[in-house]
Amino acid sequence: MDRVERALTGLIQRAQNVRLYGAGEPQLLERSAYRMLGVIYDRGPLRLTDLAIEFALDLSTVSRQLATLERAGLAYRYRDPADQRAYLLATTEAGRTAFERTREARRRALHEILDAWPASDVDMFAALLDRFHAELRVRSSRHESATGRVAALPASGGRA
Repeated sequence: MDRVERALTGLIQRAQNVRLYGAGEPQLLERSAYRMLGVIYDRGPLRLTDLAIEFALDLSTVSRQLATLERAGLAYRYRDPADQRAYLLATTEAGRTAFERTREARRRALHEILDAWPASDVDMFAALLDRFHAELRVRSSRHESATGRVAALPASGGRA
């Protein structure tokens, strides 16, 4: 277990900040903000409550993290045409471009690392990561049910 804990700690430390490749020089973006940008990019437009559920965080925490993306010009809010009391969240053109470039750079890095691995090892690695992530979600759900509080998941983009 010591080896697993050390490996996970190193991996998480390397993933804490993401270099965001938009226009100009890459900018550092916190992992949670990058993950939030990705969810908005992939599934948006969506409501703040959708993000809170996705990340298992309270609305005030999600709102603060979203404000980081808004200040950086990567995302914005607008009134929901179906319910004027609510807001929808979407990526800006700069946010979409930055996310696409960053995702591509991260995938290139993974390819550079994993291309030398046998395909069966890559498949096994992916399956084990999926299994580990699923177990974290189950554990978090049990904790939430037992305490009535939302637990943060390291892999969710929330507080870790």
